[in-house]
Amino acid sequence: MRLKHSALFIFLLLKESSCLVRYTYLGANRFEASEGLETSEVHDYILATNADDKMCSADTTRNGIPLEKDLSAEYCRFVGFDIANCVSSKLTFFDLDCPAGEERVDVKKEKRLCCPVGEKLAEERDGKALCCPQKKELRDVVNGKAICCAPNENHKQGTTLCCPMGEKLAEERDGKALCCPQKKELKDVVDGKTVCCDPDENHEKGTSICCPTGESYSKLEDTERCCPNGTTLSKSANGDFGCCPKGGHFEKNEDGEAVCCGDGYVLKGFYKGGKKACCTANSTLYEDDGVCCSPGLIPSKAANEYTGCCKQGYNLYYASDDIYRCCFPDYNIDLETRSCVKL
Repeated sequence: MRLKHSALFIFLLLKESSCLVRYTYLGANRFEASEGLETSEVHDYILATNADDKMCSADTTRNGIPLEKDLSAEYCRFVGFDIANCVSSKLTFFDLDCPAGEERVDVKKEKRLCCPVGEKLAEERDGKALCCPQKKELRDVVNGKAICCAPNENHKQGTTLCCPMGEKLAEERDGKALCCPQKKELKDVVDGKTVCCDPDENHEKGTSICCPTGESYSKLEDTERCCPNGTTLSKSANGDFGCCPKGGHFEKNEDGEAVCCGDGYVLKGFYKGGKKACCTANSTLYEDDGVCCSPGLIPSKAANEYTGCCKQGYNLYYASDDIYRCCFPDYNIDLETRSCVKL
């Protein structure tokens, strides 16, 4: 940095925020103030900046270290190829280098400010650089650590974590933020994911879903679902799932409702009026009569309008033992005695 007769040129470049101080070069790292142009053959002009208060370093010792008590001069050292400043005489250029994996973001007032490569200087506080990733903002400092969040995240003062917009920090666990929607409560963490439920919902530990009042958790194979209390998850023959009472199994969904049949029966269809027809697998559904009949039987209606199944030519009646029976052909049904009487 040895320049001759260039003071005016440099001064024009520096404008108001910098100034020129005359120094004589003494060696690899040392300069001293020149006593006068008329007594020195070589003069070195060292750039010293005070951009924050626009004070000329020749007029202040704010950042400077006096060399000799007889001279009102400063001792300056270049701290980078593009930055010269007055720094402590105990520091060298290498003291101002950043650790591996970090890069210099600013050098001023005898300080070294470094950030991890790729991060930006968010703020300087007490001589320490507070750095954030490029797309994040400084929200807080907790235990000396910068807390940086994305613009669309929110942060609770005094905590070290960020939550998505519209969510709150429910708990901090192992350094990870457990966030829930504002009106929900943290119930569990399953496979690393939070399970948040409404206050009036119920949750079974270790499961990943919340169930409304009147329903409870049920699981079959890998399928989880909330079922009305008293029912459990069941699987139909074609692989669909529904909730059925104990002793029954799921057949299909009809108009959004689960259709279940008792064990040993299958859904044959629906009678007139929409009532389900759960029958044995080998039976035949007679929709108009509202009955399923086994092979070899057909619908037959008793005197009291009840419909059952009898062989061809037989007639249904309500017998004296309170059982529906089929009366033989060529027999009469005695309604008074509730018996089948031979003609």
